[in-house]
Amino acid sequence: MSKYLPDHLWVFNTSNDPDVTPVFTAGFYIDIEHPYMDSSSFASTLFDDQRYDCSRIFGLSGWHALMPGHDGYSRADSQLLHRALSTRVFTGFAVADRPGACAVAIHQTCANADATAGSVGFAARHCQIRIVDTDGHDVMAAENGQILIKGPNVFKEYWYNSMATENALRKGWFHSGDIGYCRPDGAYVISDRKADLIISGGENIYPAELEAILDEHPEIAEAAVVGEPDERWGEVPVAVVVMKKDGHMDEEGVRALFKNRLARFKHPQRVMLVDELPRNAMGKVEKFELRKQIASTPSR
Repeated sequence: MSKYLPDHLWVFNTSNDPDVTPVFTAGFYIDIEHPYMDSSSFASTLFDDQRYDCSRIFGLSGWHALMPGHDGYSRADSQLLHRALSTRVFTGFAVADRPGACAVAIHQTCANADATAGSVGFAARHCQIRIVDTDGHDVMAAENGQILIKGPNVFKEYWYNSMATENALRKGWFHSGDIGYCRPDGAYVISDRKADLIISGGENIYPAELEAILDEHPEIAEAAVVGEPDERWGEVPVAVVVMKKDGHMDEEGVRALFKNRLARFKHPQRVMLVDELPRNAMGKVEKFELRKQIASTPSR
């Protein structure tokens, strides 16, 4: 079972006046109670497991399905939520540049959530999706590239920022800045942010791949991987790790987690142990701040 739960969920209320309500808030604590279950049993399931940091519970009238609002949910245990809440959990893909519920461009449904596990689902009916390489050419199936979106939900322009608009909107296609690929079944998988991609010796390294390995370890509370400039390779990966209070692993122990799991060139060249990761108001890790921190901390 993964140690992560989403820090943010959208609840689709099935009352007479349907609405969308955020119930999981940033900070990895749980605000949730189902009307047809014993809330104390659900609370004990989460509170008693030290892998989850839960603080409080409040009641809601009811819901039909849950949609995570945080990228960390790809490493969450949806089955735990499904069993505890007796409701379907499904994922989707949207971009903050486009406000409102219509921003969802790719999504699972309650019917296909299990069959498309590990992905964010299929293109929404009103959207067209392309995955392209750095030259703007469509990539082969199962090959990573930048996700492009076209549809009536794509925003018109950035407010008084024509340069940003020209960079993001080209020939009617919105360039999301996210890297992903299309599976043989047509479902899309998000690999990472384009800005976070590490290119080392001409090879692509996706930080999310390393972060998933770090997240598995019971002594690690959270971790992030970013690139550091290197004279020989261009960039090398650096792992920034927050240990749990009872964690005793050192830098070498962290490096050892990647042995026989990833190609050598993907292994972190540096490991930094810190007290916390910098996050913005939405709970997202600010990797640009980590890069500053790494640059100001000389390697041993």
